[in-house]
Amino acid sequence: MGLRSAKNSDFFIAMVREKCGVEIKIIDSSDEARLTFTGVVSDIKSSSKNLLVIDIGGGSTEIILGQKDKLLSSISIGYGSLNISEIFKLSDIVEDDMLHNAAEFIHNMLKEHNLQFIIH
Repeated sequence: MGLRSAKNSDFFIAMVREKCGVEIKIIDSSDEARLTFTGVVSDIKSSSKNLLVIDIGGGSTEIILGQKDKLLSSISIGYGSLNISEIFKLSDIVEDDMLHNAAEFIHNMLKEHNLQFIIH
C-alpha cells in the first residue's frame, strides 16, 4: 500500500527506473491479497478447510480467506504497523495507556469492517 498511497510515488518509480533499471508496477489491493494468499498456501499441504491469512504491512493490512486452491474473499484495511505506530507515537518503550489506545483503535477498526471475530 505504501506506493499506492504515497504522494510522490511517480517520482520514486522514476528514480528507481533511472538508478536501478527496474520497472515497478503498483498493484491494487485485490492483486496484493491474491499474490499474498498464493504465496502462503503454496507451502501448505492439501486442505479442504478454510484458511485465514493476515498480512500486516507498514501501511495496510490484508485479511484473506480462502482454501488451498482458491481465494474466497479479501479485504484491505488502510492501516498497518507503521501508520498505527505513528498515530499513537509508539516506539521502543510503550506505556500501557498508549498500547491500550492503539489496541482499542484496532478493535474498533475491525468491528467497522465486521471482522471482530479476529480479535476474540
